[in-house]
Amino acid sequence: MTNDVKIYNLSAGKSLPEWISAAQRRKAQKSDINIEKRIELIEDFEMPDGSDCIGISKDGNYLLATGTYLPRIRCYELNNMALKFERCTYADNISFNFLSDDYSKIILLQTDRYVEIHNQGGKWYRFRVPKVCRDMVYHTTSCDQYFVGSSSQIYRFNLEQGRFLTPLESAAPAFNSIQINPEHQMICVGSTHGKVEGWDARSRTRAAVLDCGLQAITPGNQVTSVPAVTSLSFRDGLNLAVGTSTGLVLMYDIRSNKPMLTKDHMYGLPIKKVLYHTGYDNDFVLSMDSQIVKIWDRESGKSYTSIEATRDFTDLCLYQQSGILFMSSNQKKMQTYYIPSLGPAPRWASVLDSLTEELEESTTATVYDDYKFVTREDLQLLGMEHLIGSQLMRAHMHGFYMDIRLYRKACEAQDPNRVEAIKKQYVASEIDKMREKRVKIELDLPVVNADLFSRLKEETTSNVKAKAKVKEDILKDERFSSLFTDKNFQVDPNDEDYTRLFNAKRTKAKAEAVSAAAAREDEDSTDEEEAVEAVHSEDEDLASSEDEDKKVVAKREARAKAKERREYKENTSARLDEEAKARYKAKQLFLKEKLMRNSNTANNEHKLSELQNDAMETKSGKRKSKQSLEERIGAETGEEVHANTGAAQITFHVDDKPYAVKKREEKNERHLQERREVRRSTKKLKTDKIGPNFWTKKK
Repeated sequence: MTNDVKIYNLSAGKSLPEWISAAQRRKAQKSDINIEKRIELIEDFEMPDGSDCIGISKDGNYLLATGTYLPRIRCYELNNMALKFERCTYADNISFNFLSDDYSKIILLQTDRYVEIHNQGGKWYRFRVPKVCRDMVYHTTSCDQYFVGSSSQIYRFNLEQGRFLTPLESAAPAFNSIQINPEHQMICVGSTHGKVEGWDARSRTRAAVLDCGLQAITPGNQVTSVPAVTSLSFRDGLNLAVGTSTGLVLMYDIRSNKPMLTKDHMYGLPIKKVLYHTGYDNDFVLSMDSQIVKIWDRESGKSYTSIEATRDFTDLCLYQQSGILFMSSNQKKMQTYYIPSLGPAPRWASVLDSLTEELEESTTATVYDDYKFVTREDLQLLGMEHLIGSQLMRAHMHGFYMDIRLYRKACEAQDPNRVEAIKKQYVASEIDKMREKRVKIELDLPVVNADLFSRLKEETTSNVKAKAKVKEDILKDERFSSLFTDKNFQVDPNDEDYTRLFNAKRTKAKAEAVSAAAAREDEDSTDEEEAVEAVHSEDEDLASSEDEDKKVVAKREARAKAKERREYKENTSARLDEEAKARYKAKQLFLKEKLMRNSNTANNEHKLSELQNDAMETKSGKRKSKQSLEERIGAETGEEVHANTGAAQITFHVDDKPYAVKKREEKNERHLQERREVRRSTKKLKTDKIGPNFWTKKK
């Protein structure tokens, strides 16, 4: 009895081993009074190891259950209260649906992505779904079977055509549950991001989206992400119950986006099943997690009674308009409970009304639905340890029970903006996912601690290839990868400790650099020696002062002046060398042109010649323009040039520079060598000798 509500456990009696014979079974029933008085509502209502799913056919005559081990299904005929048949399957079963009013057509969803269709004779067909699925439902009007799971698509398999149809595309990454409204046939799916999407099966378009995730965050629940939708249930065309992964049940009118009522299980476990129970004089809701089944009023949310589990519950089934509940769990026996206040026993179990007093009555302590169990450490975190011993705290075992309203107020006072922070974090995560589709610009530096990464590259090596290798090693090293990807490791330059440490290292490095520069400058010119002496003198003057920043500034200025003097000297020497080379080239060109001009004094007629752009820029170019084409070619190629001087002809040879002649000879030699390598000899060719031809015909 819980909260003065009688609950009869029809599976609490002793069970006999399966391996004993019928004679031993009869003997044990006579010798043990507990076995003799027990009532077994359904014969062999158990599994070898544990049960996973349980359900009742539409006509109410058959009960189907799945379990292990081996993976199997068992069908019980309720009118005979006995096992009808049993079949084994290849893999564990996640869910099943009745395709007909009785057991003749059923469909099974299995863990290995296969779906099996069974008829009266056994397995009829087997096919595979594209992704791992978690729930399914049968749409009777279109003969479509819908599957949802670890994919953004809602798969459709038409049982009449025997093939997959175009899936429904959704924006959610994955789904946990799916249900069809019995009135207007709207398909509702619950996503892992806390949203319920409504789809129109006729147009195959999304009709509406209900955001339940943010509504499921309460001050008492410690969550790190948006709660997921784990179960759905319809009462009629308008009332919808949503179970979340944080142990909350949200009651909605689908015309509104705000819940009418929120029920907390207080266990923080995902809600596995939600059912509506509409009796003759009551209107209750049954919600189940792995530890408890709670029955409460639909209008007010007031707790009516509850059933605690000895092993984890896996599924819940309620017989039509009665007080009998069937539950599968992680134990051999499947649980059967009878609550007379919910409704009468069905016709096939009418014997329960006359044998109620003889049934084993399970009496449990009152469940404190309006109280929260907290430990002494929780009270210290909330700053409420001074209430220990008062009427607000009820001692129980190693902790205390306190009113849930007081607990929630304390949580809100501790962190009043917690819900808003979670909402902002959720919005930011959605925006980041949308940004992932944009074109990304690959940066050479990481997003986090870019300055630190560049400094490490410069300090490690100066080689470009080695820098790239160092970058790759640091970013791929598991020990340091978070340093450049996680924003929690971001170095704050404005932090006091960082500033003190970084300035100390920078001052030491600058001092070493100044000393090294001074050592190099001693080996340079007299100007550099004077600059170094000035630096040392400034260092000696600044050493007596306590301000290190002034020392660094003075050293930096002295080092800059020395660098400027050194660069000026280098530039001056380079400029002088270039000017000397230019003067030498101009002199050689002038002598050559003078010789050409003396040899061509007789030919004074004007000649047209094509000038290049660079030929008009210098004086040498202008002199060259006065030469004939034959003279210019001879001067450039170094061949013999013939000049007419009156009645005589002068022939002379213009020599090139020695290095140009040598270069041309080497080029010719390379060309001949290439030709020798390319040339193919005919010595290796073998030809058969052709003998003499004799004329054998008539002459």
